[in-house]
Amino acid sequence: MNIFSEFAQLLYELTGVNVALLLAFGFFTGVLVVFSATLLMTLYNLLATRA
Repeated sequence: MNIFSEFAQLLYELTGVNVALLLAFGFFTGVLVVFSATLLMTLYNLLATRA
């Protein structure tokens, strides 16, 4: 866990990106991916039932 905290500190010093902002961006990206996957599956199911 100490190595992880040191890596996070190094990442913060190099990029200046806050860890909370990084987590929020990761969460937003995850939600967007899940939403896109759900939308694609819904469209695929609609097209499959129509064919």
